[in-house]
This record gives sequence, C-alpha cells and structure tokens, in this order.
Amino acid sequence: MKNLFLLFVSSFLLSGYAFAQSAAPKNQKEEIDTYYYENSTIEFGEGVDIKNFKPIHPNSEFLLLKDSVKVFVILKLDKPLQTSSIIVDIYDEDEDPYDTFELDIEENWDFTSFSINFDKKGHYYLDIYTADDIFINSEELDIK
Repeated sequence: MKNLFLLFVSSFLLSGYAFAQSAAPKNQKEEIDTYYYENSTIEFGEGVDIKNFKPIHPNSEFLLLKDSVKVFVILKLDKPLQTSSIIVDIYDEDEDPYDTFELDIEENWDFTSFSINFDKKGHYYLDIYTADDIFINSEELDIK
C-alpha cells in the first residue's frame, strides 16, 4: 500500500511538472515592455553615417543660425525594435509640447534615424514610444 501511494504521488508530481513545462512554449517571443528597451540609445548629430550607424558631428547642443536648425536623431537597440512605428514627443524646458510625430519602421530594425527642425532656442526633452505606447527612451538637447 505504501508503494502504491508513492507511485501515485510520483505520477501526480511528474504529470504536473510535464504540464508546467508544456504551458510555456520554447519558441515564445520575449515580452515587450519598457525593460525590453533598457539598452536603447538616442544620439544627436548634424547628420547620420549610415554605414556605421553613427551620428555625424555628435553633440547635444546645436546652434540656431538662421530660421531653424536640423538635428538628426539616431535610435539604436541591441536587438530588433519589435514595433511597426515609433512615436516621438518633444517638450520644451517648461514641459510644454513642442512637437509630436509618428514614424513608420520595420519591426526587425534595430536602428532608425530621423531629423527634427527646431526654430526656437531652448532646452528640449525627447521621449520615444512604440506604436503600442510603450516607453523606449528619453534624451535632452539644447538649441542655442
């Protein structure tokens, strides 16, 4: 009787273990949340070197010489961005909205770039989100 009980308990535990193992498939995609993007970087420059995915003349300060200055933004991640578009929110130093736009990208890209025209001097905050409104990263720059 004792052996039969042990056999029943062992069988029950093994079947539970097998069920728990089969509940999460091995090829399941990594969950996409803000922590997925923790290694992302945002860089600014006067242009983009597409061969090396680096900014040309990287800086976080740009001079407003005429009516506007064009700043190139590079968003990089060490794995695919896993979103069909990015949403860019720009705020001024008073945290008032300066500009918002959406940029279509391919989900398998680990790099994207775009430009922003600034027509006012000031300190700006740039926030980037996925199409599903998941925060990717934030960075600051100055227009002088």
